[in-house]
This record gives sequence, structure tokens and C-alpha cells, in this order.
Amino acid sequence: MGQGVSPMSPIFAKDAFSRLDESNDAQFYATDRFVSHLDSLALETVEKLIGELIVEENPVILDLMAGWDSHIPEELEPSGVVGLGLNRNELSKNASLSEIIIHDLNMDPTLRFPDETFDAVINTVSVDYMTKPVQVFREVGRILRPGGLFLVIFSNRMFPEKAVRVWK
Repeated sequence: MGQGVSPMSPIFAKDAFSRLDESNDAQFYATDRFVSHLDSLALETVEKLIGELIVEENPVILDLMAGWDSHIPEELEPSGVVGLGLNRNELSKNASLSEIIIHDLNMDPTLRFPDETFDAVINTVSVDYMTKPVQVFREVGRILRPGGLFLVIFSNRMFPEKAVRVWK
């Protein structure tokens, strides 16, 4: 399996990526929530951070586990933003997205994109819901272009029943 931490590593307890609510995520997220897991100062900071760290001109961006707002500043002028998430209504309200993909990473961590597709992958306040983060992160590495950015932003706000145990 190469270098690095194996998903079966003794670093993680056997139940590290289990959750209080192991029911189907597609059912849980089928309800429109339109909530923000960040306060106004954090939202402003995230948008500024994304704008400063994504340096490519007209980048192609994947918003992983996207919702109704990608926090991508308009002046970034991406050539495309793919939103991968579970709630079609929320994704359709996201003005940043040029493409919507409904996909449950906890059921299948495979990202169905060719190698080196994206300049940047962002995951904003959703990493705490990943039950297979090592596999997802490996896939992100595959679909990023050389020198690409994988930006993971997290907060202490969450749906506790769906957050993995290692996160709490």
C-alpha cells in the first residue's frame, strides 16, 4: 500500500470513523437545510482565504461535499466549479457551480473524474462527516493537477449525529 498511514492503521481506533447515526446519508441530507456552520466573520475569512490561496488564472475547482454556498469570491473567475454533494435543491441554489453531481462519498469514495482534472479541490466544513477520508484524500490527490491545492476548512459546528467519532 505504499508509504503513509493505512486506513487500518493502529493510529485510529476501529470505530474512529463510525457515527451515532449510520443511516443512509442520502436520506439524511435529502431535507433542505440551508444552514451555515460558520459565523459571519468565519465566512468572510474563508472567502478571503479561498481567493488568496487559489492562484491559477480561471481555475477549475471541485467543491467536495458542496452545499448551497461554495464561498468562492467572484473575482477569482473560475472557468468551472463542480459541486459534488447530496442535496440537489441546495446545490441548485449555489451560484458558483457550473456543474452539479449527486454522489455519496461515504458509500463510494471514488471520484469519477480523469486524473489531473482540477486546479483546486475545496472541502468546507464537511470533512468531519467522511467515513472513508483516507480513500477520499487519495482520490483528491489523483484528480488534482500537479501543484494543485486541496483546501480543507473545518469548524466546531456540525450535525453531531453524522460526524465521525474521531472528530468529536
